[in-house]
Amino acid sequence: MRHLIYTTLILFLFTGSIWSDNRADVTTPNGSNVVAWILDEMDDDEIDYWNNYYQLTYPENEIISEASRTYNCHGYAWCMTEGGAARWIGKDSTSDEDIYMTDGSYTQVTAGIGPRKVCYYAGDHSAVTSDESGIFISKWNKYPLYRHALGECPYPTSDLRYFVKTSLMTINGSNSVSSSAQTYTLSYTPAGTINWTVSSNLQIISGQGTPSISVKSNGVGNGTISVSMTHNFAGQNVTTSTFKNVTVGVPDPNLIDVTIGGQSSNYTLFIYQSGRNECIANYQGAGGNSSILEYEWEATGFEVHNELTANKSRIYLRATSTSISSMVTVSVRARNSAGWGEKKLVGANVNSSSGYSIISSSDGILTIEPNETLEYSLLRPTENIVSGSIPYEVYNLYTGSLVANGNVSREGGTINLSHLPKGIYVFSLRINDDLRQTLRISIRH
Repeated sequence: MRHLIYTTLILFLFTGSIWSDNRADVTTPNGSNVVAWILDEMDDDEIDYWNNYYQLTYPENEIISEASRTYNCHGYAWCMTEGGAARWIGKDSTSDEDIYMTDGSYTQVTAGIGPRKVCYYAGDHSAVTSDESGIFISKWNKYPLYRHALGECPYPTSDLRYFVKTSLMTINGSNSVSSSAQTYTLSYTPAGTINWTVSSNLQIISGQGTPSISVKSNGVGNGTISVSMTHNFAGQNVTTSTFKNVTVGVPDPNLIDVTIGGQSSNYTLFIYQSGRNECIANYQGAGGNSSILEYEWEATGFEVHNELTANKSRIYLRATSTSISSMVTVSVRARNSAGWGEKKLVGANVNSSSGYSIISSSDGILTIEPNETLEYSLLRPTENIVSGSIPYEVYNLYTGSLVANGNVSREGGTINLSHLPKGIYVFSLRINDDLRQTLRISIRH
């Protein structure tokens, strides 16, 4: 900062102090080099003197740390508060610290109590804001580190400029944009000019040039909301920018990747082995699966019987009936903060290589026929077959109560359930301990 300090500081000469200064540069968040120094410490008598002097001169201020020559105001505000080592910045120049404010690492913002760096532009001084309005923390040259009110320091306050890390200038708002107006706001209010831009599938309704805009969708797919901020420091215009990726409109079904049974194509569902019917949905739009609040799955003759993730991006399907078709349609749709998207439809082959064909009639007569024509049918004598009959159970669909049970020959046969009242039931045929075939039946009489 190319300005003088308009204050009078007492100069005190201590004999016997011989200092050896070593240059040890640091870098800005954007990687620019900053000239910095490691300075020898003062002796104890000099430290005590300056502590006592400033305590008497500014008794209302709070000393955070005693006087020290190892760092100054710029080293503390721009380097040490960001995790850097003790450094003296500006030993031979009043503009060494300017690079922090001109290389895009920091953006100028309005005053506030959030984490801000404070440039005393009318004097060669830097401070940081505290959690209390109008109260700063700053190191005074080689003198103590203070918590002090705005005017309670030996530096002119006629032109204060506030800065935050550009990385903190985030855009707050939903990850999804619907046809209704939604608001997007900067986390800090820039002190310079503001210009918003959006992708072609979005439309700015209002707020251009301000820290907050209203946006609505003008299409679907992935979108971007961007903002550039320009401030002037030491006669130099500095432009910084940030952006936010969003999903425009409700989830696009074309951006849902589906895996069924471990396959991303040639999908197959197994009627008698629901553990193999794992279905996974991955959204490839902005925000990925994290932007999806919920998935909804459907398949003719199958139901979701185990939700493995909270938003149902990974589930198992279980057969509720034996499909006579070699293919069924599986559908999945997704919901984000903007609403439900359209269904994505995929065809899945039905593997009915083992089990029985169950033919039901409305009067409660069930005909069961084995699929013995298939060489690898589980009906054939294998290690899975433990007896010559298969247990069955019948449950009331609405109450879940068991209303009938018994056994049927593995060669098939007829089961008479006409004694049950009319209604909807679930017929369960237990092929073995691991495999169960179920069918929803209606008894009408």
